[in-house]
Amino acid sequence: MKQRDFSFLAEHFNFETFELTPEHRLTNYIFKELKDSGRSEWPVYQDIKYACVFKEMSTDEVLYSFPSPSPIDIEDELRGYNFYLKLLPSLSLADVALFFAVEWGNKNLYENIFETDESYPSEFAAELLKETYGNVLFYEQFTTLLAACLPARENTYQDRNEYRLAFNVGRVDKLKNLETMTLPGGINLVEFLLKYTVNKNNGADWYGFIGNSTHKLAYNFITRAKKYL
Repeated sequence: MKQRDFSFLAEHFNFETFELTPEHRLTNYIFKELKDSGRSEWPVYQDIKYACVFKEMSTDEVLYSFPSPSPIDIEDELRGYNFYLKLLPSLSLADVALFFAVEWGNKNLYENIFETDESYPSEFAAELLKETYGNVLFYEQFTTLLAACLPARENTYQDRNEYRLAFNVGRVDKLKNLETMTLPGGINLVEFLLKYTVNKNNGADWYGFIGNSTHKLAYNFITRAKKYL
């Protein structure tokens, strides 16, 4: 049961969008972060003119950022941020990592995201995904589920990564190979993934999106948020 409403933390942590002008105090930060992360040479970042940062308001310290070639409208994203911040059950690493995995860019809002479905269909998956309440959000979760189903000859890192990429962009031809596979206990793998991968991509209603771990971000947030409790 939720013990505390953490929505007040929106007063201390929030978003700022801006044009990447020489005068803006965070412009140099954005380009340095791209360079340090190795993304500055990626084609998608060759014509960036705007950025959005999530930051601690009192210190102006950036927790994460993303650039864009066009202005960023964050109204829908703020709706998700405030919605899930109010639902956040604790400042545990697992809960906050889940929060950051769903709060941005997800057009669907899930009232029960921090609860495990009472009719959850797989004991195996429930144990594997207990930190995310049965939801499939992270690369490691997705590939572990695949590893439990794929035949040995198709169960390499490369194989699993190809399926992850195909799932993220909705490559039906590639995903057809998974349609007859089942998790331990007999649950169809594809049906399970489509139901419990809550993040969606490119407006599609049934293709999921598997992201990278948000645990480092969650830890940084928690260490800063504690002083406001």
